[in-house]
This record gives sequence, C-alpha cells and structure tokens, in this order.
Amino acid sequence: MKIGDQKPVPPPAPGVDGAAEPVTKADGAGFAEQLDDVEGGEEAAAGSPLGDLAVLAKRIDQGELAPDEAMRILVDRVLDSQLGPHSPPEIREQARSFVQEALASDPHLVALTHRLGGGQ
Repeated sequence: MKIGDQKPVPPPAPGVDGAAEPVTKADGAGFAEQLDDVEGGEEAAAGSPLGDLAVLAKRIDQGELAPDEAMRILVDRVLDSQLGPHSPPEIREQARSFVQEALASDPHLVALTHRLGGGQ
C-alpha cells in the first residue's frame, strides 16, 4: 500500500474523547497565573547555571548592583557551570576573555548587554 492511497482522517471534534478543547485568551492568562503559583521555582532557578536572573534584575533596578557587576556575576556562573568552580585560573581567565570578547563584539550579545544596562 502506498502512503498516498489513504484518505486523511480529520481530527476529532472538541468535546469528543481524545480531542483538545479550544484554547481561549482567558485560558492563557489562567495558565500564566498557575505558573506563578508553582512552588519550587526558586530551587529550579538556583540549580540553573545562571541562577535566578530575576533576583539580579531586581537588585539592578533597586540600585543595589551595577549592571557591569551583574554581568560579571553571570559570566562567573557560566564559567563555574562549564569549567567547574575549581578549574585552573589560567583556563578560567582564557575562557573569561573569550566570553568578554563575544559580549563586546557579537551584535546580538551587545544588544542584550545594552538591554541589561551593562553597555558602555
């Protein structure tokens, strides 16, 4: 039998077993609210290589942290994640140099850095 010999089968109508209910705009808002209520997000963020970015952003907004310092913290977290916190200093500095060069020369990363407020 050829694949093209079969007639397509339409998806089941909403309300029928196995059919997806239509999504409304209100459902989307409810989903976002449900995400806000999920517990354990802090632990998940802490386990991320970048940690909780919202905390850094809040500290920048409150004037507790300069954008350049936040960028240094993020680079350190990435280096810890990729190289390990006890990597040799010379390897770490070489990797830091590559990351800083990319942050300064890649147009997309430059734009992101400026959005954070860390651009010169």
